[in-house]
Amino acid sequence: FFFGIFDRVVPELCEIVPTEHPMTEAEIKAKAYLQKTDPSGVSLYDHLVELVYKTLEKNPNNIANDAKSLPQFSHEHKKTAFRPHPKRTDKVYAQNVPPAPRVVKRAAETATLFQTPPPKVSTTVEKPTPNVTVTTTTVKPRKAPTYRSVAMESRYFELIGMGLPGQEALLIDLCITKLAAEKKLKDIRFFGKIIGLQGDYLIVESQRWYPDKDHKNYVEKHNMPDPPRKKVPVDVQPEPMGKGLNRYSYWVCSYPNAPWTHLPDVTPQQINAARNIKKYFTGNLDANVSSYPEFPGKEINYLRAQIARIASGSQISPAGVLTKHEDEEEEEEEEEEEEEGVPPKPKEEKTRPLTDAAEEVPELEEGMKSLANRENWVHHFQYLYKTGRATKVPEKEVNEDEEEAEEEEEEEPKQEEEEKELLEPIAKDKIYDKIITPKEEEPGEDGEEPEEKEEEEKGEEEEKDSDAEEEGEEEEEDPNKKRVPAWVLRLKNSLYKNHGVVMVRSLRWPGAVAYAADGGKNWGTLYIGNGMKAAARQFAPLAATEIQKEADDLREQEDPSAMKEKLLLRGEEVPERDSEDEADEPEEEGEEGEED
Repeated sequence: FFFGIFDRVVPELCEIVPTEHPMTEAEIKAKAYLQKTDPSGVSLYDHLVELVYKTLEKNPNNIANDAKSLPQFSHEHKKTAFRPHPKRTDKVYAQNVPPAPRVVKRAAETATLFQTPPPKVSTTVEKPTPNVTVTTTTVKPRKAPTYRSVAMESRYFELIGMGLPGQEALLIDLCITKLAAEKKLKDIRFFGKIIGLQGDYLIVESQRWYPDKDHKNYVEKHNMPDPPRKKVPVDVQPEPMGKGLNRYSYWVCSYPNAPWTHLPDVTPQQINAARNIKKYFTGNLDANVSSYPEFPGKEINYLRAQIARIASGSQISPAGVLTKHEDEEEEEEEEEEEEEGVPPKPKEEKTRPLTDAAEEVPELEEGMKSLANRENWVHHFQYLYKTGRATKVPEKEVNEDEEEAEEEEEEEPKQEEEEKELLEPIAKDKIYDKIITPKEEEPGEDGEEPEEKEEEEKGEEEEKDSDAEEEGEEEEEDPNKKRVPAWVLRLKNSLYKNHGVVMVRSLRWPGAVAYAADGGKNWGTLYIGNGMKAAARQFAPLAATEIQKEADDLREQEDPSAMKEKLLLRGEEVPERDSEDEADEPEEEGEEGEED
């Protein structure tokens, strides 16, 4: 009889221990009696099956070796079990409510992802002789370029408490494969997901894609206009396609199998405007960005600017996995003589990758524990300068006459930012915040409490700390100030030396994470968040510009007398206004007028 219960729980057990004798009539009646259900639809037979299954699966409180606790175990299982009432559920299922039209549409679109694309068919016709015709038809299945599978990486992100559900990751894989096959993309990578108010954005990064196949990149030249007068800022020129922040192409869609949109290139003005505002995404690429200061563009441009900022600050990898790309020595081309009056031809420039995969991954001395150190993680994306570019603006070509004119004009020296090298360790990043702990106050001589510091002194200290952070100065270690770095590292599964997973999480960009496993051979980055940067202090928008002062009032002046006009015409000096002769003149003239 109990083999019937085990047959439902562990079918393999019944195969190992065969039942030679079939069940008798009494056993069949006993089983049928136990399978009778109560008004709630539960039978004693089902209850016993669940108890046996739970005992074999988990064995809580060592129930297998303690038969006295079986009643208590059965009572607790009844409390946790949920069984809906059949009368109520039958009414719900009997209604046969149709799904929403939006759900049906999404399901139909998702079903097309599982359809294999038609193969590529090519036919060639040959005539070896005038009377013989040979027709050859070749059928080749379409192949998409390889890339890091989102579903495969999701298992690593699940270990560190991040990532996407398995079903969504699978659909994104199919969606990316379809996009790559249509546009023939290379170096594809799932960037992440930005959550909006009305819709989300799935983001894919790829090698630079050009709509024109014959597109060529040329060496960037300085084309910024001269300022109209001194100390008047001029807009920084944007980076060309295939360089700096516009090195890669980005594609977005709202859900799997939705139409993909290629994001436009970003400009320095959009980067600097995005730094000064805090704005949630709506999910509509054509929506206006209402903010102060005004953002130059719509949400599609704001999204592209935030992606550039996130990539510059959160794209990291284990040290030694990537190396800087070395340009191959090209043969020096013979310079053609430039004809007078003919402008020189622009030089073509090839787009080269920033980094290359290392031939051999360096061995870790302490295993995965060594990757739990910030010195062993580096940035593999270009640094974003205050100008809104990832590369320096090329120098302006100046003629000899212009050089002499510039030397005569005395101008203040421009303060340029220091160039940041690629693959710098994340330990050199600015600290995220400082936690100030109160000092232990020492009582005075008479047991009186010491006087509290004034608020002005505290404000001055905070200003000094903020100025030191901006300038990047290193302060002396203060035991009452705890530095909070911008990255948090955790090691999962530290029992085995080379089988752990290291998680790196950014505090400056919440939602940006990275992982490393298998001794650093497998690694990846992902961003899932609202697309906004965190601030250690409370965000305060920029204040409005100062109201211009009113113009000065016109000053009234007395008309000059006839005597002054004569003296000025003769070129003689005019006596001072408070002299006695000038003061007596109007009185004498007045007296003469009265007599006449």
